[in-house]
Amino acid sequence: MTTTLGDIIAAYVADHPTSRVPVDGLLRHAAADPTLVGDPTARTRLAAVLAGLAEAEAVVLPKARSGWDDRTKPPLPLWVGKVTKPRRVRAAPARRVWPQALEAAAAIATRPDEHQLLDRIANWLRNNPGVEPVPLEERSLEILDDEKALAIETPKRLFTSGALTLDLLACYPMPGSCSARVMGSLPAFAQVGAAVGGTGGRGPRTAR
Repeated sequence: MTTTLGDIIAAYVADHPTSRVPVDGLLRHAAADPTLVGDPTARTRLAAVLAGLAEAEAVVLPKARSGWDDRTKPPLPLWVGKVTKPRRVRAAPARRVWPQALEAAAAIATRPDEHQLLDRIANWLRNNPGVEPVPLEERSLEILDDEKALAIETPKRLFTSGALTLDLLACYPMPGSCSARVMGSLPAFAQVGAAVGGTGGRGPRTAR
């Protein structure tokens, strides 16, 4: 495979440690092309090759006259620059729009498990408007496919902060259940909001 003068110059520019490459060093390197030796048109060929590389966006040529040596025709640049690749701008992830009832919790949530919990709750709220209160374990199984999962979440910050409540999920802890014991360990305000208010003030349903 024949190495052209353009290949020699492009490789020299690419391997140069600085972004602006002095042409005097480049010309010395270009002498590796034996066809330049003794060629009276060597300067014209070099100028044409550099112009072609610039048109192909392989190098950058000076824009100001001060960047050119025009003492001999055709003028040659005093330096050529490396082409800087535009920095890829990473698209910001689309901001999730949460239901109004979950906005406070979403403002607190930072961990993947918290976002996953809110996502499951958001789907349940969208698909189940106006449901009747049920025991916590039943609602947990419905939302999270695990009857103990909500009881595990209630001592955590999304619930203890009051951003999530059992009232929102229309459920209540059954007396003597594991969830009731967990609720007993919550701060007083969370117990009021989640256990008493969690059933809309009605408490567990009783048979009539």
